[in-house]
Amino acid sequence: MINKDKICALNMRIDELQIIAEILEDLRNDPSRDPVDLCREKEIDFGRFLRYAGDLDLVKGEINTIEDLGLHRAYYVLKRAGINTISELAQLTVSDIIGIRNMGFISAAEIVKALAKIGITILEGPMNPEEMRRWTEVMSDRR
Repeated sequence: MINKDKICALNMRIDELQIIAEILEDLRNDPSRDPVDLCREKEIDFGRFLRYAGDLDLVKGEINTIEDLGLHRAYYVLKRAGINTISELAQLTVSDIIGIRNMGFISAAEIVKALAKIGITILEGPMNPEEMRRWTEVMSDRR
């Protein structure tokens, strides 16, 4: 028997991929367009665009490396982990970021906030109850 929820989810993913293809086509036709603005126009999250579109350095304005985010301690942890571009970072979940060696919850929150400022949303990903409690606590303290 076919699950209707799975069909709906698959249709949503196909629709998203069609929108992403349209955005990529728009960028090929007019490279001066801002991909963040195109995502807003097409009502798709820029982080999702980067995750589906692959390793692109098409980020708002001149911001395309982690140096451009203005991070503090988190910057050095990301560099040691071999993460150099925002497109690499945007493909991770919060759970992935927290799992990076020497990455704490406060540094992970710094990254999430910096990406949010340029229109990129990071998904939480699977966390155990203690990680979820700590993450919720850190994020509520940083608002």
